[in-house]
Parts: sequence; structure tokens; C-alpha cells
Amino acid sequence: MRIGAYLNFLIIWVSGESEMNIWKFMSASVFLFALHLLSGCTDASSRDSIDPGLLTRDVINSGSSIARHAETKQFSTPIPASSSQPSETPFVAMTSTRVVPVYPTASKQEEEMIVNLLSNEDCILPCYLDITPGQTTKDQAELIMTRIGAIYSGGHLFEGMENKRFLSYIGDETLLKVTNVPSSIRGANEIYQEITITFAENIVQKIVVRINTRRLVDKFERYWSNYSLTEVFNELGIPDRISMPFLNERYRIIIIYERFGVVLGRTDSLENSMICPLSESNSIDMSLYITDPLSSLGIFDLPIQRPTNYLDLNPIDDVLGIDEKLFYDRIISEPDPCFQPLIEP
Repeated sequence: MRIGAYLNFLIIWVSGESEMNIWKFMSASVFLFALHLLSGCTDASSRDSIDPGLLTRDVINSGSSIARHAETKQFSTPIPASSSQPSETPFVAMTSTRVVPVYPTASKQEEEMIVNLLSNEDCILPCYLDITPGQTTKDQAELIMTRIGAIYSGGHLFEGMENKRFLSYIGDETLLKVTNVPSSIRGANEIYQEITITFAENIVQKIVVRINTRRLVDKFERYWSNYSLTEVFNELGIPDRISMPFLNERYRIIIIYERFGVVLGRTDSLENSMICPLSESNSIDMSLYITDPLSSLGIFDLPIQRPTNYLDLNPIDDVLGIDEKLFYDRIISEPDPCFQPLIEP
């Protein structure tokens, strides 16, 4: 509105027939142009907008403790330019910091500790990583988690029992450094181990272990060789129960030793519609439940979780037409036994 008023004044001012009109007009034009620039700068403050810019991260490597990312968000603030003269858009950096926990890969020393504990001949099922439900204290178990670089990631209390979950990642020395890479994009390059420990009166009652990897299958087979199907059968004998639920084109073998409080599960793919438990896998999905037989917990259960009765999920005689003894004998005696399921996956 101010520009329009000044324009009307200019027209009236130069409308006379004086010979100085041309000079008046030129002087007024320069004045109007300067006023227009000043008006653009003044109004810009009410029209500025902040557009999100790039996200940068500074990673703080904290060894075996939780690493933290300091996130810095940058914003660009464009300043409107004059219609008569373009100008460059300056960049104004604004920062905000948010702490995000990221679980680090086990160090070389921590990985060696894991291997030593897994290969300890004095620790066989129902012992895992030198932890035996019904015997190991809470302090001892937590110290072991610290020594292997497993990071506490949450827990809860329920009816006098306490659950604590720990996460551990084992990397590959042939890869580029993957420490502190978010778990959503690192799973294929590392062995992910989740260990949930249940305590009651400061004594371990149950350990639940879940292990996954897609790329480091060979490393898993070396490190966890004592937990292969053949080795478990050699150590614990004929299972009390075996269940084989199907998961689309995959199957799960669930080996149950009720007398020891041990449940071992492995998921694998069918090979030409056959179940071949000892064949090489292209991925690992293993779970291990170890429960103190004297505990009030069931062998499949965690506090606040709904019990799962794996005895009702495709017993082996329904799936393969054989009992636990015959399955055990073939696994022990044959290098690569395969079984034809009697039911459709």
C-alpha cells in the first residue's frame, strides 16, 4: 500500500509542464527503487520459512557400553530477493541434539570371551555361557553379560520375578567397521544374540536365547558347534518330545528335554519338500530355553507371556511317521539324513 501511495504522489508531482519534469521523474524513480528494496527487506521477517536440511551424526564410540549418537539437524533459511535484482540464499545452521542408544559390536576381547564360554567343556546344557538356572546368582550372571559385551536393553518385574534382556552383536573381521551401525541395517552382517534372564530371589530361574544371522552362518556354526543337533543329542540323549510346526515354506524343529528343563529350536527351509536337519543353512534362526526344573515357570514360558504348548504343534510322529527314538538314531548315525513329511507345510 505504501508503494501505491508514493506512486500516486510521483504522478501528480511530474504532471506539470515545467522543463524540470524529466529531472524530477528520474530523481523520484531512484527514490522509489530504494524504497522498494527497503520494503522487501522489512516484510521478509514475516515471510521467512525454515526448511529441514541435511541430518548429520557424530558417533561417540564408547567401547562395550552403549554408544550414543549426537544428532545435529541443519536448517536453511531463504531470504526473499528483490524482483529487480536476484540474490543468493544464505544458509543458516540451527542445531538440536538428541541422544539415541545404539548397541555396539563386541570387541575382539569380548568375542573371544564368548567363544571361550561356548566351548567350555564344563558348561554343557542346561548350562549356557557359564550360567545354570537354579545355581547361578544374579550378580554372577550380570557380570558375565558385562564381560561378553552384552548390553542391557530393558526388563520388567512380575509376581516376584525379574526379567532382564541383554543384546549382543558379533561382527565379521573381513567387513568394514560396523560398530554403532543401527540394528535395522546391520543384521545381515553380524550375529545377533538376545539373552533374556529371569531372576527370583537373586537366583537365575530361566535363560531364553535367540540367535539370528544371514551372512555369518559359518562363524555361527563354529562358535555354537556344541549346540548343534548332533552334539545336543550326544550330550542329553533321546529327547522327551520333538515337535515340527511349519512356517510357510520353512519348518521348525523343537527338541524338548523336560527332565533337564531344556528346549532347543531351529528354523530352516525345506529342500525339495524334504526335511534335512543337518544340511547347510543359508541363515540361522535358533532359540534356546533353559529353565530350572524346580522353578515355578514352565519350560516354554516367560513371566507375562502367554504359554505356548509346543507339544501340540505337529508332534514328530504326525509329521514324519516316526518316533523320537528313530529320529535320534538317524541324526546320530547318518551324515545328512532327510525326511519326507507326511503333511503339507
